[in-house]
Amino acid sequence: MHHIGYTSRAIENGSFVKLEQLCQTSAAHNKLVGVTGLLVFDGVRYIQLIEGEASAVTLLMARIARDSRHDKIVYMINGCTPERAFKKWDLACVGFQANLSVPQLLADVKEKVRNVTDNHIKASFIGFASLAK
Repeated sequence: MHHIGYTSRAIENGSFVKLEQLCQTSAAHNKLVGVTGLLVFDGVRYIQLIEGEASAVTLLMARIARDSRHDKIVYMINGCTPERAFKKWDLACVGFQANLSVPQLLADVKEKVRNVTDNHIKASFIGFASLAK
């Protein structure tokens, strides 16, 4: 099992309808390739962790890195993991609703990472949401 976690900066400030479509399309793709994960958007930046078989995760990350909707990718995690942190979802998305307050974003992220046993992953997502604009 392999996982990659990164943050990036949003380039285009797309509509929330487009962002929701992105989540749905990405979740469907993840299901096809056996990848699970969590994607959070704070209106300016993204944080995402993807996990699955190494070849699938590496190919997906290469696709994500070429996506023109974001730049300034910073990798936080890239390596083997004994278990999936987000096995419940093909892709869970947080922060893709209009007029979402920072306290609500933080609460939503805390709910999604509640059962994550890797404290580095949990702290990365909670810290990201805590610093949202």
